[in-house]
Amino acid sequence: MKNKYPCIHLKQAKYKIVIFAIPAKKLFELVKYNRREEDKKKGYQRSLTPNRSASISKFIDAGNAIPTNIVVAFDHAKISSDGKFIEIEDCADAGWVIDGQHRLNGASEAADDIDVAVTAFIGLSQEDQIAQFITINREAKKVPASLYLDLLPDLKNFKKNEAELAKERAVDIANESKIDETSPFYNKIVSLQSPAKGQISLVNFVRKVAPLVHRGTGVLRARTELEQRSVLENYFRALSDVFPKYYEDADSVFFKNCGLWWSSQYLCSCS
Repeated sequence: MKNKYPCIHLKQAKYKIVIFAIPAKKLFELVKYNRREEDKKKGYQRSLTPNRSASISKFIDAGNAIPTNIVVAFDHAKISSDGKFIEIEDCADAGWVIDGQHRLNGASEAADDIDVAVTAFIGLSQEDQIAQFITINREAKKVPASLYLDLLPDLKNFKKNEAELAKERAVDIANESKIDETSPFYNKIVSLQSPAKGQISLVNFVRKVAPLVHRGTGVLRARTELEQRSVLENYFRALSDVFPKYYEDADSVFFKNCGLWWSSQYLCSCS
């Protein structure tokens, strides 16, 4: 079974874009919020903030309008042969919300089932979905730094400057170190949650490590990724040998911002 809605369609570069209206509750049934989870590498959406969605529901129920478009990438939809309709498969994963998940969630929970305006990409690859999400949110609303950094390695064809490439290398080092049981950073680097005692946020790890691995100016620029990671890990192993009491502390200073900063400065001074 397919859902058909009158639409207008256009093409921008390689992208097929459709604009149409659909009841919010129906759209909510057809799409998923592809949230980025701490222990998964699939998906790219920010988690919903319940209070924000609830506020939107109350705003709609008070008789107000939500005129801005919700941006969706449909994997299971096409334009009709006459070009007048978008035909969407009646399934729970017909598409993914790229932008507007709070608006859609709030509208779906409102008493009045309002129509929402949708801008839809048809047949967009996952990498292009991520690129669109970052482009829309980084330029307009600023993607949370942790999510942006966590996504960088997935954007293989996204044009990156030297600073972003350095951050990507730091993220790669973090992702390898945090799952290696022999690494001093095992289970100590977290991406999309607040770090507990003895843990480091991905954002702060990247801030301190990216300058060290920058291809133009980093003191470790001539090293391979494996060698860069080994230098960092060996340095922290040395700290554990020299300062065991402080290193083993549950709230160790070495895994706080000041400890990371001091470590990065020391490594720079040794170059």
